[in-house]
Amino acid sequence: MSESGDDSREMGLELGDLKADLEDADYPMDADELMERFGDHEIGLPDGEESFEEVMVTGGDETFKSADEVEQAILNRVSA
Repeated sequence: MSESGDDSREMGLELGDLKADLEDADYPMDADELMERFGDHEIGLPDGEESFEEVMVTGGDETFKSADEVEQAILNRVSA
């Protein structure tokens, strides 16, 4: 059976409203600004939930050029 088409779920993660909010944001944006704006959003993981801030806290001084880059960073950090 194919997936239900839920665009907010990627690679086992449930991004919910965060996905749309990231796509609507203006880039470039650094990690500190992302955490300030979106840090309280919850990310559904296969074994529970973590806030965006908890996932991105190790980001340092990265600058992201698009929502896709942020989503890739989330995937990289939760799968590490």
